[in-house]
Amino acid sequence: MKRINIFTLSLLSLCVSSAVQSASSETEIKGWSERNPFIFWGDRANEDWSYVDELDESQKSFSEKLKRLDITDGGEWKASFSGNVKASLDNRWNHMYDSDVRKKNELRTRMQFATEVSYQDWMRVYGEIRTNYTNLDAPGPVDDAGTDFHQLFAEFKLLDNDEQFLSTRLGRQEIYLNEWQMMNREPTPVQSSWNAASIKYKVKGINFDIYYGEEVFPQFKDGGFSGNWDDKTNGKTSAGVFVNWRTDIGAMQVYFMSNELTNTSFVNAPHGDVDIQVIGLHAHNFVSKGFGYMWDGVYQFGDQAGKDISAYMTYADFNYNWKADWNYRLGLNLHYASGSDKNSDKVNTFNPLWTGDPLGFAHDGAYGNAINIGSYTVIEYMPKQSIIAGFMSTWRANTDDAIYSLNQDELFGADSDESYAYSQIYLQFHNYLTGNLKLETNLYYALDSDYTRDVVGDTSDNISRVELALIYNF
Repeated sequence: MKRINIFTLSLLSLCVSSAVQSASSETEIKGWSERNPFIFWGDRANEDWSYVDELDESQKSFSEKLKRLDITDGGEWKASFSGNVKASLDNRWNHMYDSDVRKKNELRTRMQFATEVSYQDWMRVYGEIRTNYTNLDAPGPVDDAGTDFHQLFAEFKLLDNDEQFLSTRLGRQEIYLNEWQMMNREPTPVQSSWNAASIKYKVKGINFDIYYGEEVFPQFKDGGFSGNWDDKTNGKTSAGVFVNWRTDIGAMQVYFMSNELTNTSFVNAPHGDVDIQVIGLHAHNFVSKGFGYMWDGVYQFGDQAGKDISAYMTYADFNYNWKADWNYRLGLNLHYASGSDKNSDKVNTFNPLWTGDPLGFAHDGAYGNAINIGSYTVIEYMPKQSIIAGFMSTWRANTDDAIYSLNQDELFGADSDESYAYSQIYLQFHNYLTGNLKLETNLYYALDSDYTRDVVGDTSDNISRVELALIYNF
């Protein structure tokens, strides 16, 4: 069983942050958070419910009645309660790109329940318990981590005025620093926990996020990750600096991360310790009318067992939007990740340690040594009610190397001379039944190719996929 390493999860949580509101929405920083209080994000610790203090009891929703509860008569101490539950049934056409461990009718449940105690809005303690379950025979830590503390930290607001904001968190926490959203899509709660110190600082519209810590992993024992209260650090540290700001052409972010990790799945590299750094640039402009875009460029460099592991990746989403009684979007996705030559003394395959696919369809595609090209359309027929349709085609960037998936599993073998892998069409429905309850229906179909015949079989039920997901937040 391959294990997702520290860098995979950190960049997964840090670089995509795709959440649940339409592309036209923007958030403003206030209080503890960067949060519109009516929209649930992946990390519930970032939500700001201070507006509830101004509401009468008769005006509050069920969720609001659980927030900002006075503990003391003067209201200096307050408590809040929150949670999210996601249950999904998934008939994967190729689980983890390995037909030998493929399991139909995969059931996944993910639940997180949190309590917050705050004092005069300058200090708080936040605790969140996570519990996961899946019926997969060979699950990873994201799907079958058992029960443990996902977050347990103290946060102190050190400065908050019209010019500057400064806060720090100490303890187990998500490293979840981005603030943008795209589409009407509910995120899967990030499963990456860190024993860390982090700082958030804002001045003159520029946001700085800095962290240093160790990632916490579920223990692998008795052939699986389904233990309880046994998450442990692996002794490897990571540090990062993120800077983001807004301009006339959109939001910008630059970041630098330095990571130590013990390789268990670093593609094309031997086992052992890895010292890896990454420099990234992100830009986006999400709009409800006119031209919008998202772009990412990432360069990795470092050393693995004496080998140079430099590589690069770029991702782009260009879209045009029409705003009417129904809102429409037409988009184009482009993705390139470098790959290694067979005789190279370097390991310059870009490792799939980054995700920049807000639509979710490339999770059944490729990230390392891959070229992805696709187009899509989004119809939002009511606020937060949308239909998404499109396709994604996948090629090998270098025929000497294999294509690798997001989890660093081999998708298309290096022993083949073919460059084309396959194309996949998809239809997705994202609908809020209430303000708290979301239903997702995702339909995928892979067109016939040598890859689909050789790897996942030649019958129609092997190349189709249906996923149903129900998400409830309170």
